[in-house]
Amino acid sequence: MHFIFPLDGDMLSACDGEERGGRLFVTVKVSAPPRCELYVNRVKLIETNGLYAADVPVDGYRSTLALYEARSRITREIVVYRLTNAANTYRLWLDDNIWCLKDLAENASQYSSIFDNPYFALYKKAHASTGVNVHMNIYYQCDGFNLSMMPDKYKNEFKANASWLRLAFHAKQNDPDRIYRDVSYDELFADYGMVTEQIRRFAGQDYIAPTAVLHWAECPVEGVRALRARGIRCLMALPEAPGNIPTTSYHLDLGQTLNLQKREFWKDNVEDMVFGRINIILNKGACENILPALEEEKSDPHRSGTMELLIHEQYFYPHYRHYLPDYEKRVLSAVQWAADNGYEPKWLEECVLE
Repeated sequence: MHFIFPLDGDMLSACDGEERGGRLFVTVKVSAPPRCELYVNRVKLIETNGLYAADVPVDGYRSTLALYEARSRITREIVVYRLTNAANTYRLWLDDNIWCLKDLAENASQYSSIFDNPYFALYKKAHASTGVNVHMNIYYQCDGFNLSMMPDKYKNEFKANASWLRLAFHAKQNDPDRIYRDVSYDELFADYGMVTEQIRRFAGQDYIAPTAVLHWAECPVEGVRALRARGIRCLMALPEAPGNIPTTSYHLDLGQTLNLQKREFWKDNVEDMVFGRINIILNKGACENILPALEEEKSDPHRSGTMELLIHEQYFYPHYRHYLPDYEKRVLSAVQWAADNGYEPKWLEECVLE
């Protein structure tokens, strides 16, 4: 016998059941042989064509659902989570950032503000118009530059804007492709420390968020463990499984990847790590397709409670081979859509972590 819904690690919200009297009642579904006498947390399940189900309350952030077969005394347990602060929130994730920091360093004698850089200026504009929180995932180095070369003259300004703009670890560098697919624990542990040490030095950012987007959203379980040891508690993914081969979903297997595709968040209870799903990559496809894609996401109650918007830095620059002249429009239209549709800016750890 096994749970069909929810699954171990599912992070549940109002769309998964019915809220009554401050409790969330979820229809628990179990597959088991005929004529079993099944209970979940002492609530008897009713059999219909080999499927057993009943409404079971889920209280608090973390709940254990204990399945018990009365005749055989066989038991099964799963742990699920109830999210009460995530609904109607959104964030903007920026990946592959390094060129904007290189520009700040190279122009330190001319710039008086980080917002003299046009890339940073864009996100100040986005924040001013909608209040959006911006999570900037950065590399340690690119050709001719690394973070140790970043001056600390902007530290006070970074600190002054830390309520909405944060810097976070992404990777050591852009290449080789899928750099962390086979990474060791020690290598990823070291790369994370190298980047965050510099963030603290030049940005004065003492608080390093417990959320991250790893480059390509891929690494083996040893990499996940290294990030967890560094304090990361939630990793954002782009779960796909072409040909039933999981990709851009870290170490998750096929079943876990497909489950995350259908949901907003799921927790690996073995590794103590939450995984979230990015709703849209703003630099993919035509600009006119962004708003219809967001509307499609909104139409799915299991994937629209939060809205995770992501874009990559390099498409901002005319010298990049895939430059997008409408880059600013993509960013501003997406965050405005979120604001107009009732989504509120909030950091992810406020939504999914206890």
